[in-house]
Amino acid sequence: MRTWPLDVCSELPLDTPLEIGGFIVECRAVHHSVNAPAVGFRISAADRCLLYVPDVAALIDPERTLRDVDLYIGDGSTLTRALLRSRGRVLTGHAALATQLEWCKTAGISRAVFTHCGSQLVRMSPARADATVSALGRLHDVDARLAYDNLVLRVRNVTR
Repeated sequence: MRTWPLDVCSELPLDTPLEIGGFIVECRAVHHSVNAPAVGFRISAADRCLLYVPDVAALIDPERTLRDVDLYIGDGSTLTRALLRSRGRVLTGHAALATQLEWCKTAGISRAVFTHCGSQLVRMSPARADATVSALGRLHDVDARLAYDNLVLRVRNVTR
């Protein structure tokens, strides 16, 4: 990252939009782990926005974090049963893929891609895993798929 055109290389502030290479990047706090904190990244350009939350137990401010998102890239650690623990008032672990699809449906996000796949998906054949995620997506009215190396996502016309 030292060669990137950034003034801040080691730490990006939360909730403060920064322009990086023509994109607006905003770090959003999420619940994930006490020992390994995580953030989500809202990345915008022109009238498009994606949210990347590779490790998430819960969103801290879901309405604000999901507002105007066109593509959700989320945590595929578990399909339908969350891997959550509570440490005091803080949730740790991973939200189920199905829960994240519900977040998308509620926020009006029509496309989701999942990465950071857990054993439930990894033990399946790639075709079966993708079909399973697609079927879960249809149950939530979201076009859902798994990420894979060299995946290319086409921009769709979005009317807000």
